[in-house]
Amino acid sequence: MIDTFRTNHLPFAELPIEAMTLFYFESMSAWEYHCKRPHTSAEIYRDLEQIWNAEKLTQEDLRDWPRMSKLLETQLSQCLPQERSRIEPRLTTRGRPRQ
Repeated sequence: MIDTFRTNHLPFAELPIEAMTLFYFESMSAWEYHCKRPHTSAEIYRDLEQIWNAEKLTQEDLRDWPRMSKLLETQLSQCLPQERSRIEPRLTTRGRPRQ
């Protein structure tokens, strides 16, 4: 008998913690998303939830690591904020702009 729990879409908020954790680890393939700008855990959760629900993913999808990595790289890169139009000055250890 097929485990329909694993092959049917569940909303992200209803996933077992193990599935959420695995999806988070797979999101690490989107290096630019995680390293370009620090995100709060709430921002990461929101972004992963939007992707999971929009794509109607299942726990079975988590087994396809290459596909999930590619999907997350593509989708999370769209979650990056636009670059600031001006460059922030580098600060010294005392909090003043460098000359």
